[in-house]
Amino acid sequence: MNRKVGILVAILTIALSLGYFTVSKASNIIDKPMRVLKGHEQSIGAVAFSNDGLKLFTGSKDKTIGVWDISSGQLTNTLTDHTGEVTAIAVSPDNELLASGSDDGTVRLWSTESNKLMNTLSHMPKTKDRGEVMSLDFSVKGNFLASAGAGIVVIWNPHNGKEIKRLNGSMARFLPDGKHIVVVSKSQFISFYDTDTWSIKQTIEDTNVIKDIKVSSDGSGAIIVFLKKKANGKAGLYGGIEMINLSSYKIVHEYSDKNLMLSVTGEFSPDGNFFALCTVRGVFLIEFAAGGVPTYVLTETPNALISDMSWSMAFNNNSDLLAVGYDSGKVSIWGVPKPDKNQKAAKQIVSGNVLPAFNTELKGNNVVRIRNPNDFKVSVGLRSASSGKDFVVAEHGIASSFVPDGPYEIFFVYSNKPEALFKGDDFTLKGNGIEIQIIKVVGGNYGIKQVK
Repeated sequence: MNRKVGILVAILTIALSLGYFTVSKASNIIDKPMRVLKGHEQSIGAVAFSNDGLKLFTGSKDKTIGVWDISSGQLTNTLTDHTGEVTAIAVSPDNELLASGSDDGTVRLWSTESNKLMNTLSHMPKTKDRGEVMSLDFSVKGNFLASAGAGIVVIWNPHNGKEIKRLNGSMARFLPDGKHIVVVSKSQFISFYDTDTWSIKQTIEDTNVIKDIKVSSDGSGAIIVFLKKKANGKAGLYGGIEMINLSSYKIVHEYSDKNLMLSVTGEFSPDGNFFALCTVRGVFLIEFAAGGVPTYVLTETPNALISDMSWSMAFNNNSDLLAVGYDSGKVSIWGVPKPDKNQKAAKQIVSGNVLPAFNTELKGNNVVRIRNPNDFKVSVGLRSASSGKDFVVAEHGIASSFVPDGPYEIFFVYSNKPEALFKGDDFTLKGNGIEIQIIKVVGGNYGIKQVK
């Protein structure tokens, strides 16, 4: 049995026994793709649009790469040189090269115009068995190509096929500044390298199991896709995202809830409006204008766990199409909704105008983390003098905000009682953080009282 399918069957069995079916009520459901492409015999491991948006490239477990015409939906060519599952695909910035990675341990470079094989690169040393290439990424100028997998990151010159550097890591992404690359190692450590000296500039240790990392097109942030770590150190079923500010190298946003079961991979839309996240419940579109929470879910089986899991996806450069590859071998092309330019801030999602007003937004390095074990969303309002910050915590979710030193009032609005305002105990931050759990029964060591 396919390893991925085996995992999915086990998860479906557990989920059925627990009765988990419902997609978050906060999400608008899109249940019909614009087009479905069928041509592969086995699961899709990688997809990528050409930079001009005219073609789609798909890599499959059937060892082939499909070349599709977007306007007609027709399969125009099949590339067959790999001897193993195709697990990664990337297109060069100048749109001239297609890089493909496989569990045969090679990276192959193709002409996007002629579909001819231009070069074959050996990701694994000749002294070692073949290893799966899990990710490929071109630098912004196209002068570097990073292949990652089997604990190794190899930096290549894609034009002559020469190896430049080897690093330790399981996935790698170049930053848009062209001067840095972020590398994940041991599913826990995130290191930022200078591409001139290949020295480490900064390292972050994460407490979760990292499944993917992607960098925004403007270079302001990176998002980690994670699964929560169990007591035995292995990945659990539930996950979410964390956003890293690439100026401070600090985690500035965290979102997780029970709907994000088996979070495996994600992708930024080039326009920066959405982050798409593959889960066992469908593909969630996390909208930044809505406070970094899911506002849409793409699934043909609403309110049910999907049986055809998605493991790869890609936006086109216009950010209006999302291609998603599935276990069955099909690829669905979804239309991406346009964000509401007049959408209210995150505090308005569940709270209306109940939270106290503020003049300036709080920004700092102290974390305020809220845990919500309840079956309703909670809007949180932090207030310090005339400044404030609002964010939303999903049902059975966790969310964080980062604020400066100072005295704080904290307010809550529950989505099941939107006209009421609750207030917690005041607290002061001075170089420290705080974690608050909204308990189901009023009482305990953190008081929450209704004040309106």
